[in-house]
Amino acid sequence: MTAFDVEREHYRIVYPAAACPRLLGDGLERQVIDLSEQGLRYRAADWETRAVGDQVESTVRVRRGEEVRVRGTVVRVREREVALRLSLGVPLRMVLDEQRYLRERRRGSHP
Repeated sequence: MTAFDVEREHYRIVYPAAACPRLLGDGLERQVIDLSEQGLRYRAADWETRAVGDQVESTVRVRRGEEVRVRGTVVRVREREVALRLSLGVPLRMVLDEQRYLRERRRGSHP
């Protein structure tokens, strides 16, 4: 186990491109790259500028259609990828449902 593994507090789902949830807000749909109960990383729009410390409030919509409201603070920006630490996060049940959905999709039981 590395020091990085010890620091992570919640299970994180890293999505394959075809299964990424969407972050909805400001009239845009952004691609969510990874997701956990207390954080997420998304690909910003070309013109979007975010800085560490910015507050973001939005909705995450997963491929199964479920939506959840999230609120958080930008903790890292690299190129067009923005990482948020969520103060209003994703329920554990939703994270586990997503993990199950992705496994079933990989086995070919979902479109």
